[in-house]
Amino acid sequence: IADKCFVWKDGYYFITDRPLKLTDAQRLASLMNGRLLTISSADEEAFILKEGRGLYLWMSGWRKVVNNDWRDERNRPLRFVGKWAPKQATGQMNLSIGTATGQTRGWYDDGPWDGVVHACIEWGEEYPEAK
Repeated sequence: IADKCFVWKDGYYFITDRPLKLTDAQRLASLMNGRLLTISSADEEAFILKEGRGLYLWMSGWRKVVNNDWRDERNRPLRFVGKWAPKQATGQMNLSIGTATGQTRGWYDDGPWDGVVHACIEWGEEYPEAK
């Protein structure tokens, strides 16, 4: 699968050819010893928007409906929340990103969009510890 990945800094990214339900995307990421996409900086967001092939991609972010505390796959607070697509940040629990140019570009929390969103699986340490 390495030949189908794209690389940014110390991370490897793989986008599925077909859309998947969120639970299937999570399961696939686990089976591949990876995780769903977690964007940690404006630079990484710009990279994903460029490499995302105009697709919607599941992300590992989630939150409880009662607050705005977005968490990653390890239940750590997200260090970065990017640019929301128009009419987003509506109080839903799942996170994805639209990579097409125009009105559909940006972060979404109004899923699940089963049948539309692709898995973006990544490998590499998300928040490298200071040495």
